Amino acid sequence: AGIMGMPGNENYGKMYLMALKGLDLTEDQQKKVQALKNDYIKNTIKAGADIGVAEVELKELLAAEAVNLSRVKSKINEIGAKKAELRFLRIKSLEDLKKILTPEQRKKMGGMTAPAAGCPMTGGMGEDGSGR
Repeated sequence: AGIMGMPGNENYGKMYLMALKGLDLTEDQQKKVQALKNDYIKNTIKAGADIGVAEVELKELLAAEAVNLSRVKSKINEIGAKKAELRFLRIKSLEDLKKILTPEQRKKMGGMTAPAAGCPMTGGMGEDGSGR
């Protein structure tokens, strides 16, 4: 488990700091980046918890004597939508971060901006927030 139990977030802070290291952020930028980071963490914790609850509900549906395939399909679609929302949160946070940085700072970040490859807003998490 990572930050507040969110799987895959254990390296978030390290990745975030590594990505921003050497960018010489102004005090104002640092405040904005910290607020963005905090919002991102709160939102991913909530989204991750929603996914976890839906996964438990799916297991409950599958444990029934007579499995209701319609409800199972609906729950699987719900989980997929929640995972898509989590992925979008990562991308949106990265785009918000780019708006805080100057063009030169964005250039310095370079390859650290790929959504699932260790960018500061994803912490290197996989698409499902599991770190895989």
